[in-house]
Amino acid sequence: MRQAKNCKKFEHLLCEVGDRDLTELEEVFMAEHSKGCASCGAVQNAQSSSLKLLKDGALNHEGNEQFDLRLVRIININRARESYAYWFPAVISAGIAAIAAFALMQILSGTYVARPILFHGPQANNGSQNKIQPKLVYPTQPKIIQVR
Repeated sequence: MRQAKNCKKFEHLLCEVGDRDLTELEEVFMAEHSKGCASCGAVQNAQSSSLKLLKDGALNHEGNEQFDLRLVRIININRARESYAYWFPAVISAGIAAIAAFALMQILSGTYVARPILFHGPQANNGSQNKIQPKLVYPTQPKIIQVR
């Protein structure tokens, strides 16, 4: 029972080692317990070797030049996307497309009324407004088609 309680305390202190500095009493307890308990000593060795491996991997990393160039290029692209000049062509294109769509809807819906063309110059001197009036010309005699 006492051994299980000491093992739990050891595991707790083993977790605390990374978070804070242990007191002298706690360090003495951990050293004596790891010598007396083989399983806790193995856990402590495994944890210390794992942490050493992680630190070595993180601190001794040799960077790749291509990686650095790609990272700089991505940062520059993101900075450019934040600027107004990057989005200006897209905004203009969207405006042109909206105007074209609006014009097409006006034409298709028939709400657009064509204004007559007024003549200017020597023909307009007679005092009247000369407007071009469209006329539909129908044939006077319908054609009769015989079916055989």
